[in-house]
Amino acid sequence: MRIIKYFITILLFCLFLLRGNIVSSSPNIKGEIALLIEGTTKTVLYEKNSEMTVTSNGPETIITALLGLERGYLQDRINTSNGDEFSLEDLIYGALLEDDSNLNAAIAFHIGGSISRFADMMKIKAKEIGALSTYFPNTGEEPYTTASDLALIAISALQSTQFSNIVKTSSWEWTSGGERRSFVNRNSLIGKYQGLDGVKVGEGYLIASATRNGQQLLVVIINSKDAAGDARLLLDYGFENYQLYNFANHGDLLKTISVKDGVIKKVGLVAARDLNIVLPRNLHDASLEEIIEVREEIKAPIQRWEPLGQYKVLLDQKEIGSVELLSDSQVIRKSIAHTIREWFLLFINFFG
Repeated sequence: MRIIKYFITILLFCLFLLRGNIVSSSPNIKGEIALLIEGTTKTVLYEKNSEMTVTSNGPETIITALLGLERGYLQDRINTSNGDEFSLEDLIYGALLEDDSNLNAAIAFHIGGSISRFADMMKIKAKEIGALSTYFPNTGEEPYTTASDLALIAISALQSTQFSNIVKTSSWEWTSGGERRSFVNRNSLIGKYQGLDGVKVGEGYLIASATRNGQQLLVVIINSKDAAGDARLLLDYGFENYQLYNFANHGDLLKTISVKDGVIKKVGLVAARDLNIVLPRNLHDASLEEIIEVREEIKAPIQRWEPLGQYKVLLDQKEIGSVELLSDSQVIRKSIAHTIREWFLLFINFFG
């Protein structure tokens, strides 16, 4: 492939290459397991035993709520085993805010018809999300997961506006038998951490998400004597040391190239998707380079959206991100008649 230098090497790029160390030292986390990721790219910014398998109902509660929101009617009335009557909406709020397994079971029966059938539905949902180390038992076994899977499940769930509104709510009132009651969010960070989006506190774990200046960070803490403190430390660490940069958006025209033997002479190259990269805020003596690689010879015919090259971002000559470049239009190969017509018009213009 022919490499076209789309931008020259940029030394100490003025937007974010500042003096100092790359990142400050990692915080001292009390939890046995911890994970900090950036929400858009899912870049890992800190991890501690994040692939360790642990017993947890976290995935079950979140995915149960998601399936309830996706497949149920929020105003459905449901009776629980202790005689209370809830709307499906009440059950979802209670399960997420207070981590109530009885409410979880009521949602599961209502949506799936049985715990066994609903477990199969959760397995399918987890696989769609990419949480492949999470297990939902059909019987009395314990469910298990990893911090990495919990993060993936939470990030996916937060794409639902209904879900995200619920998990950042401090309390939810409901009525049963004429008595007014309320569910209270167990997440002690609600209203006390700038930009907090939720997400959930359960037995032995805390998942928290915060967004500042368009950058979302998500933290998972498991088996900690101070889960909220650990979450604060990691979120602060992430916001202070890392920044999300947008290099291209889906459909951006990044270059126009010549086409051989086509009825049109040029075609645009557009980004196949967004290209976002997380970089340390403070880089020292670093070199950022952006290049476009295009096929050696571009000849018609070309289909619209045909891959013709790549746009790459390099830091200190190491690739840190790339996106495929697609043709923004179809280019038909010139016929003999079209070529004769072109020569004829040239002849007329020359002698006319």
